[in-house]
Amino acid sequence: MKIVIRADASKLIGSGHVMRCLTLAEGLRERGAQVSFISQHCDGDLCDLISQKGFKIRESWVERFKPDWLIVDHYELGEDWEHSMRSHVKRIMVIDDLARPHDCDVLLDQNLVANFGTRYVGKVPGSCALLLGPQYALLQPIYRELHDRTPPREGPIKRIMISFGGGDVAGMTDFALDTVQSLKCIDVKVDVVQPGDNLPSLAPLIARADLAIGAAGTTAWERLCLGLPSLVITVADNQVPTAKELCQRELIRWVSHPEDLKTELAKVLDVGLDASWSKHCSSIVDGCGLERILAVLMAHRDMLLRVRAAILQDEELLLEWVNDPLVRINSFDSDKIMPVHHREWFYRRLRDLDNCRIYVVETETGVPVGQVRFERREEKWELNYSLGSVFRGKGLGKLVVEQALAKLHSELGRVQVFAQTKDTNEASKKICASLGLLCE
Repeated sequence: MKIVIRADASKLIGSGHVMRCLTLAEGLRERGAQVSFISQHCDGDLCDLISQKGFKIRESWVERFKPDWLIVDHYELGEDWEHSMRSHVKRIMVIDDLARPHDCDVLLDQNLVANFGTRYVGKVPGSCALLLGPQYALLQPIYRELHDRTPPREGPIKRIMISFGGGDVAGMTDFALDTVQSLKCIDVKVDVVQPGDNLPSLAPLIARADLAIGAAGTTAWERLCLGLPSLVITVADNQVPTAKELCQRELIRWVSHPEDLKTELAKVLDVGLDASWSKHCSSIVDGCGLERILAVLMAHRDMLLRVRAAILQDEELLLEWVNDPLVRINSFDSDKIMPVHHREWFYRRLRDLDNCRIYVVETETGVPVGQVRFERREEKWELNYSLGSVFRGKGLGKLVVEQALAKLHSELGRVQVFAQTKDTNEASKKICASLGLLCE
């Protein structure tokens, strides 16, 4: 698989775009993809770092090199440019934070804002897979590793981390340091990340700190993943919606006016930390976003899948899938399922081992792809299945059902399976026919 990433860094726009794309590029390379970058040379660029990581930098678009994916992470490139690239690439993925219109096959927006689930409605093609929210935060693998190892912060604050990213044109780094020093807390150590430091990872500093002072950019998700309470100063207009939502959810303390930092910091230093704040942070970002994104980009009809029985922790995921608009359209009862009714139904099915089997089909790395349910109807078993919306259009339906059937037969023997489908559901009818299943 050939992939080209279009992303820039500079003193003006910071390093976040390139850094998160490097995380994605390394994950893709580990899975056998050939990855290169197109990145402009300018003051504060990260072209040397890209090269040091072993990725080729292409100076311009090469028409004869037709990649399987073009990945775009750039505020100055939008729908018109993406449309002009269609003849040169097979598929396009866009990484965005601003809810702009795009012509793409996959859109990733890892931000948590008030309307994050609906703000791209009408702005992307109907077939576009939407990867929305912090569950898709593009973090280095070390964050997934440390997520379950880092204890919650509680008690007195002994260490503060200050980091405002690579584009701190407003000088907030020095301002925050001066504010901390003005409080004359001799027992508090301070780690300062200056713009342009380009550390391999902030994870060690985040894990060590009790409190952070920083912006609401990419690093916000790194801090949340490791449960680090933060005082946040927004340094760009596009950070405001995220900071506002995180503050409303009591995940951060948003210092909307920098001059108030001293007062807010003094309050936190005075009372210390309750472990609930830290635990709340780490519950939002689990560090598995990279794996989820890679699963979508690398999905194909011959990929290796595994099947497991559904567990209690799958309740929310299965509710999300059953209420997917396409699933409701293809169901004989198209009404939305309420959470309380779904829980009652789900718990009852999990306990009824003689008459029901619910399986979750997932990738080798544990990313759920779809669900398959078999329910006994006298001497036969009725099949119901659905795919996660981001895995549709990749020829995976037959594979998911086939794998689940094998699991069912291994547990119950060669039972007879049938499916009921609407006349309009051609995809399901074809899958049943190809697997030799009765279709009623």
